[in-house]
Amino acid sequence: MDHEALTNSYATLYFGAERDVLNLGAQNAPWYTMTDASDAAAQLVHDGHCSISTD
Repeated sequence: MDHEALTNSYATLYFGAERDVLNLGAQNAPWYTMTDASDAAAQLVHDGHCSISTD
C-alpha cells in the first residue's frame, strides 16, 4: 500500500475529508486510492502502533 493512500485514509477518518472527493481526484493517480488496507494502516498510525517513515 502506498503512503499516499494511507495519508488520504487518515484524512478521511480523522480530519473529516470527503472520501468521494479524494477518490475522484485519485483517478489519474492510483497511488492515492484508498482501500480497506490503507484505512487499517491509518488506524494503526492513529492508535500509535506504527509510524510512517519516508526514508
